[in-house]
Amino acid sequence: MDLDKHILVIEENNIVLTDKEFKLIRYLMENQGIVLSREKILDALWGYDYYGDGRAVDTYIKRLRKRLGKYSYYIQTIVKTGYVWKGEEL
Repeated sequence: MDLDKHILVIEENNIVLTDKEFKLIRYLMENQGIVLSREKILDALWGYDYYGDGRAVDTYIKRLRKRLGKYSYYIQTIVKTGYVWKGEEL
């Protein structure tokens, strides 16, 4: 990961992420192996005053998985709970 440029490097390919995508993948990676609820992710990335619902998190997870391609399995869904980063540090 290039923290300054918000670029994820996978197999020598640079993947430019939006600010929110970058923050989300970084948050997941920093909490590797820990199940994070949608609410916890919302609070950490959008703030406590965000009045949307957890579907925003689902949308960003879907976008990240698409960008990760064959490594999308690194982000695992914990049904009715949230998400967990199960992959290695990229």
